[in-house]
Amino acid sequence: PTLLIFLGSLSIALGGWGGLNQPQMRKIMAYSSTAHLGWMVVVLVFSKQLTLVNLFVYLTMTSSMFFLMINLTSTNINKTAISWMKNLSLTSTMMIILMSLGGLPPTSGFIPKWLILEEMIKQNMSPTATIMALSALLSLFFYLRLTYAVSLTTPPS
Repeated sequence: PTLLIFLGSLSIALGGWGGLNQPQMRKIMAYSSTAHLGWMVVVLVFSKQLTLVNLFVYLTMTSSMFFLMINLTSTNINKTAISWMKNLSLTSTMMIILMSLGGLPPTSGFIPKWLILEEMIKQNMSPTATIMALSALLSLFFYLRLTYAVSLTTPPS
């Protein structure tokens, strides 16, 4: 269990750090997957049911995100920034899914992370839970960067 918790925490941190400076959407989603896998590995030690809930929510969000990336042909941040001209409703949905992947409170991605952190605190793993929460902020940063590029910037002429 100690090794799984260590490797899961390392995966969360590496997934967050790795995605920070990536311009390619596929690489961002790959680092996102690395970070989300870390959340599942850490909680697997304590609750298999919570791991399955997290996996189901993550698969739903990621599948939706890849579907939107295919429909909007967004392969990098610049193409994603001009996707609102193609289809405003799909681009708006993409921003909501990005925020959900980041785990912002009103979205569905927040609940599994909250439950995992709650379980970690119940198991007297507060320092690990703090590291996990702070590492999740790294992932949230690159999701916010994508959302910013889509919603608040205009493409070059």
